[in-house]
Amino acid sequence: MTAKQETAQPEKKYCIYCEKEIHGRDGKKYCNVNCKNNFNARILAVKRAKENQAFPKTIAQLKKNYRILAAYITDERDHYIPTEELRKQGFDRQVCTGAFSTNYNRYYMLYKVCFDYKWKESNNGITASYDPSAKLR
Repeated sequence: MTAKQETAQPEKKYCIYCEKEIHGRDGKKYCNVNCKNNFNARILAVKRAKENQAFPKTIAQLKKNYRILAAYITDERDHYIPTEELRKQGFDRQVCTGAFSTNYNRYYMLYKVCFDYKWKESNNGITASYDPSAKLR
């Protein structure tokens, strides 16, 4: 046999997600974009699950606050919700995803944010509204 005939066949590569054979350039890890996205989504889901285990009470309360606000607010206008109703449902004013203040006629108002919902507090309740841009602040 000559040296040209003895050249080894390249080692077959397999997708790290679905384990199908990969064709194409060297160094590919996935057979297609869907496998790449699914693999990375699985890794991200595991990371999120670990984060949820690290802060289970806070994450659970954020979800609860979000559901309570979503039940009351169906549009982008302001809705007043009495403190007693919020307390009965388990709403916690201290658990939020962010806060910001606005200057209105020389008065500063503090708004708290729970994802897409924002609210300002008063003695007897909160005034809340849906604001998709609130989570970006």
